[in-house]
Amino acid sequence: MDILLMGPPGAGKGTQAELLAHGTGLPTFATGNLLRDAVARGTPLGLEAKGVMEAGKLVSDDIILGVIREELDRPAAANGVIFDGVVRTIPQAEGMAALLEERGRRLNAVLFFDVPDAEIIGRIERRRGIEGRADDDPNAVIT
Repeated sequence: MDILLMGPPGAGKGTQAELLAHGTGLPTFATGNLLRDAVARGTPLGLEAKGVMEAGKLVSDDIILGVIREELDRPAAANGVIFDGVVRTIPQAEGMAALLEERGRRLNAVLFFDVPDAEIIGRIERRRGIEGRADDDPNAVIT
């Protein structure tokens, strides 16, 4: 079973992904975690992503899809995955659908979290204070 969770930062995707993972036993894929793991393992895509991130640029769709491909081919993902906000662009959505199709799979569910901006900003500010996440920027919701 493959499930995609979508929505803005602070919408609750990560929280719900953890609950789903606990209930289903499926691994959770979150873009940032996948990239950090690829960098830590020193994979060619991880090293490429590291250079891009260190330059302060956005990681390309090709790198994102390559990392997803690597993870889908790992034994832990054989029975399905919970994708936590992995798809952020139309090319990523199309590419992920193609990657699943190549493996005889498809998304079984897509959940979109629609949360008012004011609530998201509050959540991000609280999370930033608790977790100290550098990627939590309430201004990103407004722009």
